[in-house]
Amino acid sequence: MKVLNVKNSLFFFLIVFYLIFGVLFYDAMAFNYIDESLILLLLLLTILFIRNNQILAPTPKILDLYLLLLIYLFYLFYSLVIKSNVTTAIVQDSITQIKPYLAFYCTMIIYPKISTKSKRYLRLISIVGVLFILVVSILGLKYINLIFVESSRLATAITIFSVMFYYSSKANFKTALLFILFLSVGFFSLKAKFYGFYVVALFIVLLYRHFVLKMAFKSLLPFFIIITVIIILTFTRINFFFIQGANVKEELFARPALYEGAWKLLSFENPFGTGFGSFATFYSGVYYSPIYKNLGLNYIHGLTKGDTRFVSDAFFPSLAQVGIVGICLFICFWTKIISKANKYKAVFSNMIIKEYTLVMLLVFLVLIESFTDSTFTQNRGAFIMIILAVCLTDLERKYRYKISHRNKTGFSNNKYNELTIRK
Repeated sequence: MKVLNVKNSLFFFLIVFYLIFGVLFYDAMAFNYIDESLILLLLLLTILFIRNNQILAPTPKILDLYLLLLIYLFYLFYSLVIKSNVTTAIVQDSITQIKPYLAFYCTMIIYPKISTKSKRYLRLISIVGVLFILVVSILGLKYINLIFVESSRLATAITIFSVMFYYSSKANFKTALLFILFLSVGFFSLKAKFYGFYVVALFIVLLYRHFVLKMAFKSLLPFFIIITVIIILTFTRINFFFIQGANVKEELFARPALYEGAWKLLSFENPFGTGFGSFATFYSGVYYSPIYKNLGLNYIHGLTKGDTRFVSDAFFPSLAQVGIVGICLFICFWTKIISKANKYKAVFSNMIIKEYTLVMLLVFLVLIESFTDSTFTQNRGAFIMIILAVCLTDLERKYRYKISHRNKTGFSNNKYNELTIRK
């Protein structure tokens, strides 16, 4: 029990440090490798606990990590063999690409349990963080750029702090209302992607709290309604970037150009893609990849040699690096997460389970962000994956307790719900 307390305490301090310095003040600090350092520490802790048999997570989760490392090593070796870019670009980009997956699987293996006392501290930190972001937003663009560099990162930061508040608070309607209120600070960012996530959050947390993501008409109908509302709210930006910005070849914008380039690469390259450091990633711009010239994208503003500010403007185009095989693996990864969450949620019938709601919110957050930003492979993306894993392990823990407790006592769903909500 003492060992478990130490493990949970170390993990708690790690996520608090990450939340403050890896999310809130990351862009304002000179050191830009906080996320890599903390993920490395998380990996070392995972290895340490595995070696000392101090892991409570089921064995398949450890096998998932080994499979991830095997896939990573294959693509790294493949990239080096085909010389997708210079070795430095390949290695650095490979670290960037594996970072969110390592964050997720290491957390799943550590199987942390954040205590009620720790959640109180986490809730306080979240509230202070939200208030700080609100003050910065009110002060104006000058201060937003000083702390967050750009408003899109403010939107992601307020989303993360709002989610952390929701996670660390009691599961009731008041908490849901406060979550939406805190999330509303993100409107200062004036970002279309934030509007999209806000609609999703409003729908799942307040309007349709029994939401379950399944391939069924009952589940997909509200999902399509959400998409329609998002398109209506963000049509101006969609039209600007993807319709007007893609019509005239000579004036093609970077984002639609990257999607068009990714489609071409997936159509003509081998099924394993162009390799790490080759397309639509930060290091493919730092060590300018020849693919941009081959595709005729080297004349586009933000994609030219010496000015690659928009080269990693979206995550999804970068999947061309891993090809059809990699995309299939990516889809399997997210499908597995949703399937697990649905399996755990199913035993609670129509109850509102906060952890399930959070898992769905974070899945949608990654999906929306990946269309127009590379958040998934950045510092905030790795933290999102850590919290996603925490919510999923909490949900699994409730599921296992529910199954074992039901077998022993025959408690009804409603009685169990009353007990868990009080906790």
